[in-house]
Amino acid sequence: MKYTLPFGGRCQTVGMLACLSLSCTAFAGDSDIPRGTLTVDHDWVRVGEKSQLAWKIDYPAPVTTVVKVDTPNVIKPEKDLKMKVRVLGASLQKLKNNSGNGNNVDGVDSSNYGNVLRGIIDPSAGIDDEIRGLATYLPIEVLWSLDGAAWTQIFYGLQNSITPGKVLLETKVTNDSKVNFGAHGWRDGAWLPIYSTAVASPNVVVLKNGDQIPPNVTALNGGTIAGYLKPYIDTVNKTVKVGERDLILMMELGETDTKKAAFDLQDLLLLVTFE
Repeated sequence: MKYTLPFGGRCQTVGMLACLSLSCTAFAGDSDIPRGTLTVDHDWVRVGEKSQLAWKIDYPAPVTTVVKVDTPNVIKPEKDLKMKVRVLGASLQKLKNNSGNGNNVDGVDSSNYGNVLRGIIDPSAGIDDEIRGLATYLPIEVLWSLDGAAWTQIFYGLQNSITPGKVLLETKVTNDSKVNFGAHGWRDGAWLPIYSTAVASPNVVVLKNGDQIPPNVTALNGGTIAGYLKPYIDTVNKTVKVGERDLILMMELGETDTKKAAFDLQDLLLLVTFE
């Protein structure tokens, strides 16, 4: 692609770009950033003249050229690569319930019929938990395994302890190695089952850039999208929007019935990048 750009004033060196009629190469640490060269046809440009700038841009190859996802969702690199893993969201929740005693900040709940009969007045009815559907976050543990080895922890915590841009795992993976990810949540004093890419389940999906959101997930297709997921979803076309060398993993950890609204594949969101 060529651009003609006029340079005014006295003789100006095109070397302001540190090129001086040579090729300039852009380097970056992130493989999703396009690289290329800029070639200039003059060392100097006189007043009133124009210089020809020739751009050559090399875009990163899609993830499908370097990684294969085998059934059910096992990730298999097809060359030696660097893998980076980020946790973007971990929001397994549990709705509060009053258990017959009220659960507001004052210990009384206006939706409790027993309290109404006893004439107990809820002074904080305006923030009634039952009416507003408040929920608490539950701990989540994120795991990974290489070539069938035992699970290793990547993350443990709540949604408020996540830094989305932080790389929690950076490692080298080799050609034809097998990478799996798993996760489970802690609820009612016990661990829920582990859902993973190694076992076929509607609770786990692995998607690349441009893939369609699973049509059976009514929450996502209906627009009920968590804030941490929105930057990675094209809400108009209902497709995934990530880098060319990224895979996004979405997991449902607390519900198994795909017909329920609670089944939204937003309990855990992982971003896996290959370089």
